[in-house]
Amino acid sequence: MTRCDERPVPGWVPEAFRELYFVAAAKMTAPELDAGHCWDHVERVTRTALRLAGEEQADAAVVCAAGLLHDLGRTVPGEGDHARRSVELAPPLLSGTCLSAHQAALALDAIGDHRYRDGKVPAAIEGKILQDADRLDAVGAIGIARCFAKSSVTGRRLYSPDDPFCTAGREPDDNRYTIDHFYSKLLKLKDTFHTASARKLAERRHAFLTAFLEEMRVELGASPTA
Repeated sequence: MTRCDERPVPGWVPEAFRELYFVAAAKMTAPELDAGHCWDHVERVTRTALRLAGEEQADAAVVCAAGLLHDLGRTVPGEGDHARRSVELAPPLLSGTCLSAHQAALALDAIGDHRYRDGKVPAAIEGKILQDADRLDAVGAIGIARCFAKSSVTGRRLYSPDDPFCTAGREPDDNRYTIDHFYSKLLKLKDTFHTASARKLAERRHAFLTAFLEEMRVELGASPTA
């Protein structure tokens, strides 16, 4: 398991959210969090979300608060909907910020809607931005690194020896094989981004995913894609 080290508040965190940053960081350093979902991930998502908020003219305060708290539910042991747990844990922390009641409600909605598996489409632009930022962290070089980091925890094999790239009619099984996660989720993300800013960033990252798979094909001696 990976423990994210304590660090100074980075310059991109708005002054009004420095205290929330400290509190959230302290809670997200639980040793049971894997490298793909620890505080490093939260920082990347929040920073990307703030960038998107600036480009999409969204409420940066709502986006920052939602980003810092979106995975708080992962600190609660057990399986289940971490987004729902995050919504349950966030209100006391939001009450100590500069957010109005309306802004806090928007932040909670964004947190509750961000999870990919639920298939929710946020109504507000701030929710769309958080979902986009979270999904951007699942593609590209970072996405690949997170995928393999997860496998080091779960013990799943790198690929199916009989059908590494799901080309023989086999349904992807990312509980057993790492590369299958590309086909069950990562390659599908390209078409799910809401904002123009995120779609632009996703193009390069998606291309990196496909290039990685092509190199895997070469190294495994598999037939190239058409």
